[in-house]
This record gives sequence, structure tokens and C-alpha cells, in this order.
Amino acid sequence: GRYTGHLKWQMTVMAKNLMLEEYPLAQKELKRKGNFWILDTDICNYAGACRFYVGLADEIKVIDSPEFEEYVRGYVQKNLLKNLSSTTKRNRGEEFEPGGFAD
Repeated sequence: GRYTGHLKWQMTVMAKNLMLEEYPLAQKELKRKGNFWILDTDICNYAGACRFYVGLADEIKVIDSPEFEEYVRGYVQKNLLKNLSSTTKRNRGEEFEPGGFAD
């Protein structure tokens, strides 16, 4: 695949265990640092990493990955914030038109 960017995360044990369930090959990119695990890797697409991060944001600290942080901001703005405001509209009986889901 083509190179998209670099990820460096500090993860709790729970986040590390869930990562290895979903992405067993990530084991070689993980190093223990005290009570945490550091993921330091290059990736070809931010989409899957972003979804994983958003679901476990309280278990993962992004370290020195500015392009990934920008991708997450865009994802949250486009999908989560839009959908929250759409939920509010539905609850008030206003029309709601889904715009599709991000990759």
C-alpha cells in the first residue's frame, strides 16, 4: 500500500489488548513503557486508525502525529458533530437526511 503517515500512540493495556485482537500484526510495532504501551508505526490509511482511536480516545494518547490529529478533527467534525446535531433535529421532529458514512 502507499504511505499515508506515521502514528505514535501511548496506549493503556486495554487499548493494546483490543488492538491486538483486531490487528495481531501490530504486535511487532508495540513496545512497553512503564504501565503503558507505545505504538510507533507507519500506516497506509488513517481511516481505520481513526475509528479505533475515536472509540478508545480515553485509553490512547496521540504522541507527535500531527497529520493524524488533523484527520481525526476532520472526522469528528464531519461525522460525530454533524450526527449529534441531526439527532437533536430528529428529537424535535425536524427533517433528517443522512449524508452517508465516512470511510
